[in-house]
Amino acid sequence: MGNELRGDDAAGVLAVRKLLKKKEQLEDVLIIEGAQASENFTSVIRRFNPHLVLVIDAGDFGAQPGEITLIDPDEALGGMGTHGLSLGDFLRYVQAETGSKTAILVIQAAGNEFGDPVCPPVRQAVNLAANQLQKILTRAGNQKGS
Repeated sequence: MGNELRGDDAAGVLAVRKLLKKKEQLEDVLIIEGAQASENFTSVIRRFNPHLVLVIDAGDFGAQPGEITLIDPDEALGGMGTHGLSLGDFLRYVQAETGSKTAILVIQAAGNEFGDPVCPPVRQAVNLAANQLQKILTRAGNQKGS
């Protein structure tokens, strides 16, 4: 999720793009660059029938820029205000439609002003999150085949 024209709000989009570059190494994983309107992909998600839906987004949870946390959809209060439907509402809908578990990986943003670049701590967090998720998903895919 996110808007790449609004500074740190690009975090989710950038992390997903990094994961997409390694998609061939990930088995049974659907990666969607939802940008500002993940709700536009609900039919794709329903057809995939996932066990887990993880959204990556920038947000403000009162930490230092670049810190990462995992939250439940019920804790999402609309992100940084750049999305149409709140992430919590979107994920509750996905849960109801697919029976999947859902979560939001949030990267603490410093700001989301139009035209601002992504700050260095958030850029580092994007790299860390994408690399760790790729390792976890690769490991999970390898264990599934064992």
